[in-house]
Amino acid sequence: MRRWKNLFGPALLAAWLAPACKTPRSATDTPVDEPQPATDTPVDEPQPAAETETGVVEEQVRWEAAGTTVHGTLTRPAGEGPFPAVLLIAGSGPTDRNWESPLLPGTNGTARLLAHALARRGVATLRYDKSGTGETAAPDGMTMATYLAEQQGGLALLRAHAAVDPARLFVAGHSEGALHALVLAHDAGGPLAGLVLLSGPGFSLADTMHRQISGQFAAAVAAGAMEQAAADAELEKLRGALDDVCAGRDVAPEHGSGIPGIAALVQSVAAPGQRALVAELLPLDPQALLAGLTLPLLVVNGAKDLQVRPDIDARALSAAATAAGLPDVELVVLEQADHVYKLEPRPFAELTPQDGLTYNADGRELDPALVETLAAWLARAAPAAP
Repeated sequence: MRRWKNLFGPALLAAWLAPACKTPRSATDTPVDEPQPATDTPVDEPQPAAETETGVVEEQVRWEAAGTTVHGTLTRPAGEGPFPAVLLIAGSGPTDRNWESPLLPGTNGTARLLAHALARRGVATLRYDKSGTGETAAPDGMTMATYLAEQQGGLALLRAHAAVDPARLFVAGHSEGALHALVLAHDAGGPLAGLVLLSGPGFSLADTMHRQISGQFAAAVAAGAMEQAAADAELEKLRGALDDVCAGRDVAPEHGSGIPGIAALVQSVAAPGQRALVAELLPLDPQALLAGLTLPLLVVNGAKDLQVRPDIDARALSAAATAAGLPDVELVVLEQADHVYKLEPRPFAELTPQDGLTYNADGRELDPALVETLAAWLARAAPAAP
């Protein structure tokens, strides 16, 4: 029998759940509803709006939120507008405004590609470096309120921008960002025209992580790499460790794993500096968050997604939204898209967790079906005034 302890790398969610990688600064947890002028002089002053390609204008912006200066990029069509606009919320880990991360090789980020593609279709977007990424410092003691303040400030900036139509303002969250988008939809500081969940988990992150690890153990047992009893014992310890983290306490010694990848995963979510945030985030139920919303909803998933499955997660979200009475629910599965909506021609059965490291590699192309889907749905959800 092969040494099963060496078979497991960190779960696909390990990078998804590591909220910050920078040295924290002090912060408050008070959300803001209006963008405030920066109190510090940044290293790079915001640049005036500039046409980066034919018909696409970019403007570097910033606002104050939760005790730090949030830096972002407003990308819009050339012309006066007003245009529909989308606030893009990135996934977890040190994922910046372009959906790039030091944990993933490459600088071919989906959010930048998507922003430019949507601008060419008449839609403005605001993407930003969330706390601890890019130019935005990581405040001390981040909580869900920290992220909410960032997002509320971004929406306020869009509502006040001359090129944006505030009646056609949307929020789109990717991966873990879909959870934040659901939270924001309940406290957006003003009306929204619709909500988009891109590769969003259909269940809590704790349950999703456990499901992913269970799949890896099942594959190892099927391959003869470990005994079922050993897999069951490891899964029981993992569930105990996740319960410890969700309760805000230290992981009990009996819940530790001898498998390096599993141990690294638990360590990444149990770090003291992020304990308060993770304890809030891991048990969040996205289906429960849909209750009480009255927005049009678009749920999108890639068929080649290794992290979030359309048959499990996307369908669960769609069904829960319909049951909750949302007025217009649409589910779209893109047949050639991976987790970050890059084109993936290979069959799903041939993909491995290591393929997740190539998301931002040079030459990976954005799936044009995502752009077509978003542009068409945004126009239907909030048509332009005659």
